[in-house]
Amino acid sequence: MPLFWLNAVLIAPAAEEVIFRGFLYRAWSATQLGPSGAIVLTAILFGLGHLEYGWFGMAGIAVSGSIMGWLRWRSGSVIPSMFTYAAYNACAMIVFALAD
Repeated sequence: MPLFWLNAVLIAPAAEEVIFRGFLYRAWSATQLGPSGAIVLTAILFGLGHLEYGWFGMAGIAVSGSIMGWLRWRSGSVIPSMFTYAAYNACAMIVFALAD
């Protein structure tokens, strides 16, 4: 179980944020898409990357991805979005653990 927590709360948020809000946002925001288009596109791809949650879950994850994209844009860094993602996953893991 500790490795699952480590992956869910630290590794996945760091890796996914580097990919979506690091590489993809950075590249696409410098194109005609601009920051707004890059936020929307990365949020959609972020949601689609979570197929295991079904369409409703993916839509919710895309919304959270747009919030993390906004954080990336406003801060100029992926660190706030990483912390937000990690905190969200930590809260979900705690709720999951307490539900047993």
